[in-house]
Amino acid sequence: MKDKKIYWKFIALILIVGMVIGLSQYLQHGQKFSIEAIQNMVQSAGIWGPVIFFLLYAVTSLIAFPGSILSVASGLVWGPWRGTFYTVISATVASVLPFYLSRLLGRDFIQKVTKQNFLGKCDQFVSKHGFTSIVIARLIPFFPWDIVNFGAGLCGFKFRQYILATLMG
Repeated sequence: MKDKKIYWKFIALILIVGMVIGLSQYLQHGQKFSIEAIQNMVQSAGIWGPVIFFLLYAVTSLIAFPGSILSVASGLVWGPWRGTFYTVISATVASVLPFYLSRLLGRDFIQKVTKQNFLGKCDQFVSKHGFTSIVIARLIPFFPWDIVNFGAGLCGFKFRQYILATLMG
């Protein structure tokens, strides 16, 4: 069992490093991550545009990039209805990546470097206010969703509760 956990931690680390290197290479070659740049990238992909948009959302969910920029670009490319649909699906699925990575890689680390009862207190808070806190955090404009995604993975959120609150917020 322990070997399997180490294996998945290794796979997760490789994925993170690969995505961050890929994005940094893209940005180093003169590309700016603006609404216009995202709009052009997605539109130039043709029928693969939604897939590119989804992958952008997934990668940027790991590097503290504001999702609102992607959401606006989506609305400009596909209009309000399809843009909202692609954004909700992409943002929800992309929020799972940092949630599971922090659960897989971060919980043991945080337990070691903080007071023993820190995660216990976090778990107690989640059991009382978790669902509501995620919904409210998601509704606050310009609130860093990445903190919510990683934090929820560290605390004792049940996956189903987290996804439902994310969809509602």
